[in-house]
Formats: sequence, structure tokens, C-alpha cells
Amino acid sequence: MSLEQIIFNHDKADFATSAINIRKNMDIEGGIPPEWVKGNTLATESPAAYALAPISGNDVKIIAVFDPNGFDGDVEIQALNGGILGALSPEMLSTGSPNPDNPGLVDLEFVLSNHTMKSISLQDIQWQWQYRPSGGGAWTDLETTSHRIYVILDLPETPWINAANNNHNPWTDVLDEICPKVLGQKDKKYTAARLLTRLYNELGVQYDVGEGDGIGGQSAYLSSVGSDWGFDPIDFINKTNGDTVNCNDCATAYNSFASILGIEVEQMFHQTFGYLNNVVPIGRGECNHPFYLSDAFNLHDPIVGPDEVHPDRAYFKNHGYCRYNDKNYDLTMKSAQVAPDSSIAALILVWLLLFILTLGKIGTEWLTFHLNKANGWLIDIAESDYRDVVIDISTEPETKDKNGNAFTHNIINISLVLL
Repeated sequence: MSLEQIIFNHDKADFATSAINIRKNMDIEGGIPPEWVKGNTLATESPAAYALAPISGNDVKIIAVFDPNGFDGDVEIQALNGGILGALSPEMLSTGSPNPDNPGLVDLEFVLSNHTMKSISLQDIQWQWQYRPSGGGAWTDLETTSHRIYVILDLPETPWINAANNNHNPWTDVLDEICPKVLGQKDKKYTAARLLTRLYNELGVQYDVGEGDGIGGQSAYLSSVGSDWGFDPIDFINKTNGDTVNCNDCATAYNSFASILGIEVEQMFHQTFGYLNNVVPIGRGECNHPFYLSDAFNLHDPIVGPDEVHPDRAYFKNHGYCRYNDKNYDLTMKSAQVAPDSSIAALILVWLLLFILTLGKIGTEWLTFHLNKANGWLIDIAESDYRDVVIDISTEPETKDKNGNAFTHNIINISLVLL
């Protein structure tokens, strides 16, 4: 008796009981069923990903494929341990019922009745497979298998593609980077906020403020693909083109990373935008003059007089950010406007009261989310409020561009293609 294969993605079109379609990256397959074959020893050789929304309330299943190797009669199979997928309860294998598609092999279906998939996860698991004759008796160890399991909130959104055998199926190279930033998250809004703050703090990139002869605000990671924008998330993660980025690089990265978790993010292109109130661009310090190192402008301090205009002070001709549930999420910058300590204290008191009244149902994620909003993070913010916080219109000249034209604030959706 030997274990030959394990299939997690047994239904390539319906993911209510099955793992979803994945691959390693654009060029390399990975996670193609059977995800485990005899001889695999590393968890990374046997990846599988599940989406919480479709599997909720359903019996998630795997298929194990055995070679009886002359074993005659019925045999009971189980697997111990299993981490987040849980142990596999005993099932009866009939060696006399081979699979017609795999002569000599026998399929056995297991329901993951002991799984604990409830939130975003990335876990390497092991199963210790055992068998015994159908009449009972001692269990005999058969095989130890290792697997890397990803759990996301919902089916990935565009630009990812869920249909089978597509280069844009979710990439495990991206999941390996993104899942650890939001482990344990269950709610899309809180996940969207947590992901943005972690990316802002940890990506290791800096906004293009126009160093050297640069104009400032130039993209390093976008290309044109017909009418769409092309983006390679792996290049961005690895900083292949350097660590200097612009707003559209950041928005595109956030779009691709939030979407792979199953969050319905839209990417926005806002043109024309305007002068900035004091903000903190990613990887930089506080400023209201975003291209302060560019020779195209007369002043080179990050913070200039609040009523300065071109050619002393730069404005955004356009700006990129994302939306989820009709609220803005901006990875490029934070607002420098922070709530006073009294407001923070009041928020904590409200949370404590709600925590007590709801017996803990209002948890720390609620508090973290609202503290982040109070501390200048541009998350879950309505468009009108976003403009009030970010765009400086304190004087009439600041409502117009260098040619005297009023900023138009046209906003369009961006269609993204993975490269």
C-alpha cells in the first residue's frame, strides 16, 4: 500500500469544496493538481489555497490516490495532525475499485471536517498517513506529507483570473509576501486598512521627489498594454527597478495585493488633482511641495509657505489611489493632520465601553482601524473628505494650475494587466 498523489484543487470551476486555481508566478506553474506526488518532501512543493467566502458552510474535500501494491480487500485510511486543515477522519478504501483514468490506482475522498480555516492564513502543515485492515487493529504508518496552505478572504479579483490554466491565476510568490502582513484578518475593510499600513511601513520604497535632474512623480513599474496598464508585482516586491516610485506605482501595487486576497478594489486615476496640504509621502518626511528636489521649481524645501504656487511649489497634475466599498485608500501618502490627544483618548474610552457592552465583540481590530484613521492614514475615507484633507484650496490661486486653469478632478477607473 502506498500513497501516490493528493489533489486539493479537484474542481477547477467551483471552489465551494475545492482549493482554488493557483500558480507560482507568471512563468512557473505551481499548485497544479495533483499538488502532492510521491517523492515530494517540502511544503513549498505542494501548495494549495482556499477562499473563505465560497467554502463557508460547505464540506471542503481532498482526494488521495493510492496504489494497493497487491493489498487485497478493504483498508481503512486516516491522517493525523494537519494543522489548519485538521486531521483526516478514517475512510474506507476498497482496493477492488480502481480509478479507470489511473489503472492500478484507487481514489479516496476525504472531507476536511476538522479544518479551522476562519481567517487569512499561511501555514505549512504535515499529515501523518496511516492504514489498517477494515476489521480494525493497530494503525501502520504509511507516509508523511507536507503542504503549504494559503487561506484568503474571497476569490481573487481582477487583475487576477480564477479560470483554470491561466498565467494570471493567483501567484504563490505574491501570496508568500502578502498573507503574512494580514494574518488572522477576517473582515475585508479591516484587511484593506491593515494591508495598506503594513505596505506603507514595510515596502522599503520612497516617493519620487525629483532628485537630480528629475521632474518628480515618475513611474518606475508601469507600462502600457494597449489601453491597459501593465504591472509586474514580483518586480515591485523585489524592487527590480529601484526603490523610487510614484503614486500610480503605489496604487497599482495596492490594487494587485488587495485583489489577490479577494478584496474588491478599484484603482482610480484622478486628473487634474491640485496642491497638497501637509502630507507624508511613502518613504519621505512631511511636505506640501512634493517635488522639492526637482530643478523645475524655485524652492527646494519640502515644506514651503502654505500659499506658495508654481513655479515655487509643485502640485499633482494627477494622482493614483484605490477604492474599496466607495471609500478611498491611498498608499502613496499619509495626511500630516493628526487628531489631538484628547480625541485619541476619547476614542479609546468609546472602545472600552463598547468592548464591555458587547462582551468583547468590538475587538482590537476596530480600535486599531479607528486609531489609524485618527492618525492620518488615508483609509476608508469618502472622496469629499479625502479632498478636504489632502488638497490645498486655501487661496484662489491654489485652485488653478500653472496656466490658470481650474483643477478638474476627473476620476477614471484603471484597467490593470499583470506582466
